[in-house]
Amino acid sequence: PYDDAPRLRAGPDALIGEAAMLAEVERPATARALEATTVLKIPRAILRRVLTEFPDDAAQMRAALARSIRSFGEELTDFGARAGETGP
Repeated sequence: PYDDAPRLRAGPDALIGEAAMLAEVERPATARALEATTVLKIPRAILRRVLTEFPDDAAQMRAALARSIRSFGEELTDFGARAGETGP
C-alpha cells in the first residue's frame, strides 16, 4: 500500500519514525539497508526513560526532530508553490 511513498536515504545514526515519540500513532515506514546495518527498535516507554536519564542526548534528539519538522514544512511550502504553478 505504500509503494508510491517517497524514497529517502537515511545515513548513519538516523532516526526513522521519530515523530512517534511525541504521539501514540502508527507511522508505518519501510526501510531497506543498502549494506550491512545494525537496527534498534526502541519501545516508546524505554526511550522516554532513557531521555529522562540522559538530558544531553534528549537535547540532541529534540534538535534532530526540530530539523525534521522544519524540513517537512519546507517541503510543504515547495509543494504548495508547485501546485499553484500553471503549466505551459
